[in-house]
Amino acid sequence: MLKLLDESIILENSKVGDSFRPNNFAFLIIYGGNITLEINGKPFKFETGNVIIVSARKLYKIMALTNDLKVYILTSSREAIRSNTNININRYDAYRIANDENKSNSLKFDSIELSHILNQLDQLKYYIDSKVELAFKNEIIWLIVSTIIYSIFSKLVRNFSFKEVINTRKEKIVIGFIELLSENFRSQKELKFYAEKLNISVKYLSNVVREITIVPPTNFIADSLVNEAKILLLDKNNAIKLIAYQLGFADQYSFGKFFKKHTGLSPKHYRLQNKLTQSF
Repeated sequence: MLKLLDESIILENSKVGDSFRPNNFAFLIIYGGNITLEINGKPFKFETGNVIIVSARKLYKIMALTNDLKVYILTSSREAIRSNTNININRYDAYRIANDENKSNSLKFDSIELSHILNQLDQLKYYIDSKVELAFKNEIIWLIVSTIIYSIFSKLVRNFSFKEVINTRKEKIVIGFIELLSENFRSQKELKFYAEKLNISVKYLSNVVREITIVPPTNFIADSLVNEAKILLLDKNNAIKLIAYQLGFADQYSFGKFFKKHTGLSPKHYRLQNKLTQSF
C-alpha cells in the first residue's frame, strides 16, 4: 500500500522523547524546519534538503523538532514497490541502502535537486488525492514513485564505495544470512544454525559477512534482538519475563544482562524512559 503523508502525523501525534517504528519502508523528505532522530543509539540532526530513508527493522527516537517542520513522508511496502515498478537494483545494494548500520541513511539535496523532488511529490499528491476517475491513474502514480525512488537511490549509490566487480556468490550468502536472520533471530542466536542452513562452515559465514558488510554476523544478531526487545518493552502490557521468553533467553536475568550490555539501560529503565508513538 502506498501513502503520501505530511508533517502533521509527527507534530500532532509525537513529542520529544517518543519513539516510532515505521510500518513499512519510507522516505522522509524535509523541506522546512528540522528534526533530530536517535538512530542506533546516535543522534542525527536533519534539516531542509535532507532525505532520510527509514526502515521497518529499526526503532527511531525523536530527540528534538521544530514547529516549522515541513516534511513529505512517502511510504510503501516492499512488495507493492516490487510489483508496481520496474526498479532494478542489485539485492545487496538495496540492503546496504536501506540498512547501512553505521550511518544515518540521510542524503543532502541542494535547492535545485530538492525543488525537482518536491515538484514530483506535489504531482503524486494530486493524483493520489484526486477523486476523478482518470485513465491510467495507477500507472501514473507508480511512474512518479519510480522517478522519485530512482532520483534518491542514484544519489545514495554514489555515496557508497561499490566495487566494479562484485562476488555474486558472497552477496547471495550475505543476503541469505540476513533473510534467515529476520525469520529466526528470536529462537536462533548461534551462527552454527545459519551456516548449516546455507551449507557452509561457521568460519566461512563469519568471514564472508565481515568482508562484504564490514560488520561481524554476531552484530547483526544482537541488533535484531535489541531492536525487537525495544519494541516489545514499549508495550506496557508485555511483562519483561515474557519478553525474555519470546526472544529465546533462558530467563529474565540473562535477557536483562544482554539488553543492558547493548543499550546501557536495564529493560525496566528503558521502558520507564521511553514511549512508542503512532507510526506511519
